[in-house]
Amino acid sequence: MKDIVTYALKDLKPSQSKLQKIDSDNKSAELVAHESKLIQGWLFSKPESTRISYQTDIKQFFEFYIDLSLGIKDITETHVSLFLRENKNLKLSSLLRKKSAISSLFKYLVKKGYLDKNPCDLLDPIKVPDQTQFRVLAHEEIIRMIELEDLERNKTILRTLYKTGLRVGELVSLRFSSIKNRDSKCFLIVVGKGSKTRTIGMDQKSYENLKILKDENSKSNEDFIFRSRKLNLRLSTKAVWHIIKNMAKRAGLDPKVSPHWTRHSHATKALELGEDLRLIQHTLCHDSIMTTAKYTNVYPGKSSGEKIQI
Repeated sequence: MKDIVTYALKDLKPSQSKLQKIDSDNKSAELVAHESKLIQGWLFSKPESTRISYQTDIKQFFEFYIDLSLGIKDITETHVSLFLRENKNLKLSSLLRKKSAISSLFKYLVKKGYLDKNPCDLLDPIKVPDQTQFRVLAHEEIIRMIELEDLERNKTILRTLYKTGLRVGELVSLRFSSIKNRDSKCFLIVVGKGSKTRTIGMDQKSYENLKILKDENSKSNEDFIFRSRKLNLRLSTKAVWHIIKNMAKRAGLDPKVSPHWTRHSHATKALELGEDLRLIQHTLCHDSIMTTAKYTNVYPGKSSGEKIQI
C-alpha cells in the first residue's frame, strides 16, 4: 500500500529505477505501476477543485493502512468502514466527501474492469442535513457586493455567476468563442461536468459586459474571458473563490460565502420569479429534476400557519 501511495499520489511518473527498489515481498513493480496509472487516470478525469480534495482524501485512506501489504484488490468494505470510523469526529460533510472520494475511485476501477465490485456499495449511507437554505444570498446582497467592487472584471464575474448559475469551473473555462449572438438572441455555450454542452440564454446587457472584456484585453476568440490582470492567464477557480470572498467581506456578509452560493442564489431567485423547474434544471445542468426540486424548499413560500392568529 505504501508503494501505491508513493507512486500514484506523489511521483506521478515513477522512474524505472524507483520501481526496482520496491520490496520483493510486496506487489511486483509492474503491478504497482499499473495500479498507480489507474489512480492517476481517475484523478485527472476530475475537475481541478474536485481533484485536489479527492487526492488528499485518497492519500489519507491509503496511508491509514500503510503498514499492511494491501493492494487495491485486497480492500474490502471493512477497510473503508474502519477508516471512516476513525474519522468520525469530522463534520458529516467532510466524512461524506471522504467516502465519496473512495467510492468514486472504486467505481472508476469497476468501470475499467479492474475490480468486480465497489466495496463502498455495501456501506450504510452518510446522511448530511441539507445546508442549501443557509447558503443563499439575497438579491439585494448581490447588488451590494457589485456596487462596492471597483474592478469591472470582478463585477462581471459575480453578475455572470448569479445570472447563469454556472459552476466556478465552468466560468473560468469560458472563452470569447463561448459568447454567441444569433438572430438577435444572446447566449453562452457552456461545457460542464462530463463534457456535457449546454446553452444558456443571456440578456443584452450581460452579453455586452462580457464583450467589453474582450475589447479591453483580447484579440482572439479563443482567449479565456476571465484572466489574471498581471499574468494575462486564465483565472483559476481558487482566484475566483478569493474574489467572491473579498467582495462578500467588503459587503459585510457571511465569511463563508463562496462562488457556489451564487448558484444556489440563482436557483432560488429564479423560482421566486416563477421560472419553470425544468428550465432551471437545464440551466444548472442537473442530471435529475429531484436535485433541482430541493430549491423549492429553500425560497420563502406559504405556510399553513399564516392565517392562525395568536
